[in-house]
Amino acid sequence: MVESAGRVVQVNLSPGGVPKTAVPEARVGRLGLDGDDHHDDTVHGGPLRAVCLFAVEAIERLRAEGHPIEPGAVGENITTEGFELADLQVGARLAIGDEVLLELTSPALPCDTIAAAFRDRKPGRISALGHPHDSRIYARVLREGVVRRDDPIRVRSADPESDVATQVALFRIESAVRNRHVELWRAAQAAGYAVDVVDDGELAIATSADLPEQPFSLAFGLRSLPQFLPVVLETFATAGSAGWFAFPGPPWRGAEPAEHVVTFSAAIDAVDTGFELDGLEVREAGPSDPDAWTVGPRGRSSDGAALAAAWPAILRGLASRRAMHRFNAVEGGEVVASAMLFTHRRIGLLTSASVVPDRRGRGIQRALIAARARRAAELGCDLLVVETARDNAASIRNAERAGFRELAWREIFRFDPATADERAIDEARERFGQWAAAARRPVGTGA
Repeated sequence: MVESAGRVVQVNLSPGGVPKTAVPEARVGRLGLDGDDHHDDTVHGGPLRAVCLFAVEAIERLRAEGHPIEPGAVGENITTEGFELADLQVGARLAIGDEVLLELTSPALPCDTIAAAFRDRKPGRISALGHPHDSRIYARVLREGVVRRDDPIRVRSADPESDVATQVALFRIESAVRNRHVELWRAAQAAGYAVDVVDDGELAIATSADLPEQPFSLAFGLRSLPQFLPVVLETFATAGSAGWFAFPGPPWRGAEPAEHVVTFSAAIDAVDTGFELDGLEVREAGPSDPDAWTVGPRGRSSDGAALAAAWPAILRGLASRRAMHRFNAVEGGEVVASAMLFTHRRIGLLTSASVVPDRRGRGIQRALIAARARRAAELGCDLLVVETARDNAASIRNAERAGFRELAWREIFRFDPATADERAIDEARERFGQWAAAARRPVGTGA
């Protein structure tokens, strides 16, 4: 159903940075407009943020306040007119001209790059957090084609069969999972292990000579930034060790996933927070409290001896880091289980749970889930997340009994430079065409 109509005021491109300049037309592909690029290309772009849009109605309101803003000044690819763009729901679709169809995915958070467009150099004036009516909006491309100045725009309601809500939720969740792993890698470094970390926007990669296994030879960010697959493969190749990464589909011909990870999620009020066991007390642990990680094994059965021995020290260090909350389950004065809650942008990630071997199968994991859910609610989280291997029946059962539901699963691939087809990296570059050029740049090593 067509709800309203408008037009394209301006089509804007730049090789990176702002302002983006007007062009008569541009081809819109799955990853954005041909000829457009970003300086900070690990925090922009990708399939869910292929096109940035901004309404001329918002520009006019800003200009009335005295801001020196013009179409293209804040980096939008398409300046729209005729409807309040930022008031549309996620999932609304824009049919532009005769070819292009976009689907709105999320507001675009502002950064200091666009400060010059504001009289006080405060780009927060168009943040969806404080000014949702005047935000820029990201979209993904459902149908490719050419967009032109003065093309008509037909606004269509969301497709009820669209997976956009799931994709947006996954984007939030993956940000939390990525940041939690960066904290884990830093904790391993602090414990004296050699772990090399790339932390660049939404791309995060770890390689380790001391711990050459998951999760210390691992990459995050390729679902939202698949064009950086060549960078990830080259990082593992340079380190000379195998690495693991999630990717939306086979990364090269013949690639088979090494494992599947299932993401379970639940609204904070949907989780059973009242579950308790007689005689068991679950409480948030202090810095000097003991924990179960030094009593029983922690990790996967496939963990090598070096990694199994490293876990207690790494997890103790991780527990002291910002946004991490450690919990102990105590029975008869003895610590019988430990677990963690990591919070990030109102998401509570339940992770690192371990029960000593002779106390398993009694519901202690359920009690740990309930206690962490209560604490997450106190901290203002609105969404809880559990991730587990698809073949971990016990963890899946505990999550579902607590009120979690499967949101999605992702395929984890393994790249071993010692045995992989040497054409894999070249094929990855070829798949992404113009985007491969961006992926050739060295990525940063932020602290």
